Amino acid sequence: MTGASRGIGRAIALHLARVEKDTALVLTYRSNEAAASKLTEELDGLGAAYELVRCDISEAASVDNLFDHVAERYGRLDALINNAGITADGSFIQAEEAEIRGILATNLTGTMLCSRRALPLLAKSGGAIVMMSSIAAVKGKEGQALYSATKGAIQGLTRLLSRAYGPLGVRVNAVAPGFINTDMVAKLKPEMYAHVLKGTTLKRVGEPEEVASVVHFLATPLSSYINGTVIPVDGGLQK
Repeated sequence: MTGASRGIGRAIALHLARVEKDTALVLTYRSNEAAASKLTEELDGLGAAYELVRCDISEAASVDNLFDHVAERYGRLDALINNAGITADGSFIQAEEAEIRGILATNLTGTMLCSRRALPLLAKSGGAIVMMSSIAAVKGKEGQALYSATKGAIQGLTRLLSRAYGPLGVRVNAVAPGFINTDMVAKLKPEMYAHVLKGTTLKRVGEPEEVASVVHFLATPLSSYINGTVIPVDGGLQK
């Protein structure tokens, strides 16, 4: 799984470590050494079989090194969870070219690079890819034009790859989280997102673990007859 050290990625890593005791986890982070160190302590405490590898998915060479390592050490790959991503909130009109290229490089190009390397391995194992999209891809969100565009593209990629590789036994699905209680949300005052909660049928913020359980479902044979779908985890968001 890419992007494992913080937020939803951290929750997925810990969830998998708890429920998939016999699975070797290869987890990546890009640069946050403090978050990586904390995750390492937590995984060690769970007795997990894992590796935490530094990888910048926006760079093809870094991705190649990651998948070469997986192939050489483990000889197989059962699932790829494309979780790594960044946000670039702000005015679309005022966005700098470097900012646009940066979010495209990580959220979209990085996802494509990882998926491209994973597919031959997954075709051998009959494995799965889980993409991380967002409800912003469907609903849109003020100030997140760049982010929404990349997440919408990921949904299109999910459906295309599911059709192309489904006959080879590879399932490709996506999860679209809504408003989730990550570190970023914890810094906000409740009045800043009250309008979002009013738009959900459950009237509350989601927890990272609630996304993690859906990702686990899609990454394993538990979802063996599901392919090419995008599952929202958004509390029943209506508007």
